[in-house]
Amino acid sequence: MKVYTKRFTSGQDLLEEVEKFVQAEKIMKGCLLSAIGSVDGLHVKLNNGQSEAEWPEQHEVLSLSGPVSVEGSHIHVAGANREGVARGGHLLPGTPVSLFVEVAIGEYE
Repeated sequence: MKVYTKRFTSGQDLLEEVEKFVQAEKIMKGCLLSAIGSVDGLHVKLNNGQSEAEWPEQHEVLSLSGPVSVEGSHIHVAGANREGVARGGHLLPGTPVSLFVEVAIGEYE
């Protein structure tokens, strides 16, 4: 397995930047291994597959997981707000990086 690491910075859209990185590195079969950092709000699709939710306050990234590929990705996020309340779902555009988010992506060979 080849492992990539990438640091995203303030103001970047988390989903868009992960997808750009996967495209730039031409990752065909990969997965998110870990993530750490914070975002200025979460925008997700909930597990019913229809409803979206937005929480505008800052969240610490607890998890970023799922398969990634130049052919499409399916990324889930979990984050906790300042009170420790955890929220998450299918990551959608509109989740801006706060100070930074660092990710590790593994590519199967």
